[in-house]
Amino acid sequence: EVMPLEPLYEKWISFGWHVIEINGHSFTQIMNALNMAKNIKEKPTLIIAHTVKGCGVSFMEDKVEWHAVSMTKEQVKNALRELGCSQEEIEATLLQMKEG
Repeated sequence: EVMPLEPLYEKWISFGWHVIEINGHSFTQIMNALNMAKNIKEKPTLIIAHTVKGCGVSFMEDKVEWHAVSMTKEQVKNALRELGCSQEEIEATLLQMKEG
């Protein structure tokens, strides 16, 4: 039997922390939260970023089986295309994979 982590927000508030809850897929919300946290001096800050594993990649999104699986070269290409990468960025990534 494992104790649930939820409700995280209320739990950390009760510990005396400042808590910021965001959509972890929004760069704007991430940057705003980091800036806000940087300016709060009177107590520690926790940022809770809600995310979905594999967000934006149709064949991976919210699928637990992708948690510890390596992608093939073709899957990497498809994922990067779905994420809006240019052909140049895709080729650079594949080159880095080959070298690494």
